[in-house]
Amino acid sequence: MGPLLGALVMLADLAANWWIQWDAVLADPVAYLRPAGLSAITAFGVFVIVTALPLYRVLLPRRGMTASDPGARA
Repeated sequence: MGPLLGALVMLADLAANWWIQWDAVLADPVAYLRPAGLSAITAFGVFVIVTALPLYRVLLPRRGMTASDPGARA
């Protein structure tokens, strides 16, 4: 559940950051195109959210496998 929880936390963080900065973004939108601050955290947040589901699927144990199986994941 870690990747999904991380994506949820990141989504909440992004929403809070954009909520707080919204008036400043509307006042000077070009200032937020720099690769620092809000744009950087937004890019990282999108990365976390996009990769959460594939990562979650990879980390799921396979059906029919137990810890004693030789091919089981650690």
